[in-house]
Amino acid sequence: ATAMGPGRIMLLLLDVMLILLYPKVSAFYKSRFIDQSFIIYFLGTCVYNLLVNTSHLFLRPVTYLTVFILVVLPATLVYLKSNKHKWQFYFISGFAYMYVVYAVVRAWYLEGVNSTSLYHFFFM
Repeated sequence: ATAMGPGRIMLLLLDVMLILLYPKVSAFYKSRFIDQSFIIYFLGTCVYNLLVNTSHLFLRPVTYLTVFILVVLPATLVYLKSNKHKWQFYFISGFAYMYVVYAVVRAWYLEGVNSTSLYHFFFM
């Protein structure tokens, strides 16, 4: 089971903010690529959040869809920066930065899901 810790809450809030801002971002870009990327990301994040406490067998295909946050997040940040929504821009970029720092610290210093000990041989 995945606990609702700081990393999970940060990702969930970031997902909610990106979903709420999508209609404005879509109207700003008028790009089919941005729309398709968002739809794939939206499906991935919805299914991921529904299946988060199940087996990794169910989550593995879904993680390939959530990668589209790499398209949606920068597009949203460019929209916010160009339309002078400063507090939203700084809030979302700060949130994304805090999540990256948290994930790196968690992977580097803590044993857990991101530990490489799962891939060690029995004699190591």
